[in-house]
Amino acid sequence: MRPNKPFETSEAANAAIHQLYSEVKQIRDKLGLHDVLIVVRSEVASGDEVTAGFSYQEMGEFMAMESLAAWAFGKLQSERKELLAKFLGGKV
Repeated sequence: MRPNKPFETSEAANAAIHQLYSEVKQIRDKLGLHDVLIVVRSEVASGDEVTAGFSYQEMGEFMAMESLAAWAFGKLQSERKELLAKFLGGKV
């Protein structure tokens, strides 16, 4: 579910993102998870214009992050192709 509206300032967006990173780190440590890669897209409103920004946080083995990102990209791409095929085939 998307938030109802963009952040009012980039500072507010950054604060929320850093809080997310902090809370995920605590959960990661508590559960003993090894590698975590978080990618975040946020929106900030300025007048009538909305700007999107991206950020990421690595937790764990530095050398594992590219393989995590590549795996996620491939998985998402595969799922989108499958959904598109179902849609075009009239199964959605």
